[in-house]
Amino acid sequence: MKSLLCFIALALGFLTSCQSPIPSGTSGSPQSGDRFLGVWKLDDSKRPRMRSPYGIAEFITIDRQGSGVIFTFRYSDNSLSWFVTDMKGQAVSVEASDKKHPPYPPQIAVTRKDSNTFVQDTGIGHTEFTVSADGHTMSVRRDLYVDYDPERVFVFDRVR
Repeated sequence: MKSLLCFIALALGFLTSCQSPIPSGTSGSPQSGDRFLGVWKLDDSKRPRMRSPYGIAEFITIDRQGSGVIFTFRYSDNSLSWFVTDMKGQAVSVEASDKKHPPYPPQIAVTRKDSNTFVQDTGIGHTEFTVSADGHTMSVRRDLYVDYDPERVFVFDRVR
C-alpha cells in the first residue's frame, strides 16, 4: 500500500511539474552537481524515424530520492515507468503504471560517467545520455543490440 501511495504522489507531482513554468534553482539547474537532474521533453522536430518496437519516452524526469536517483519515463499514452538507482552499474527492477503491459526491459543498469553523462544498459541495448554545455538539451544516443534500427540520437529539451 505504501508503494502505491508513493507512486501516486510521484505521478501527480510529475504530471503537474510538466505543466508549470521553470522554477529558479531547481535540482537540475546547471549549478547543481548533476546537470542531468530535472524534467526533459522530447524534441519531436529532431526525432529520428524508427522501426523499433521499443518506444522512446516523451518526458524523462530525473531527480534525487534518498541516496539514489529516480528516473521516471512518461510515454505518449501517458503510461509511466520508473526505477531508482545508485548509478553505479547495478541492475535494478523497472516498475510500470500499466500492469497489463509490464516494462520492457524488466531490469536496467545505470552508470554515471560524470556530472553531464550517464549510461543505461538494458540487455537489449546501450543508451548514453549527455547534457549539453549550456544545460538546455540532453542528447540520448541509443544503440539496440537487435537489428531494428541503427544507432539513434534523440534530443530532449529541459523543461525545468
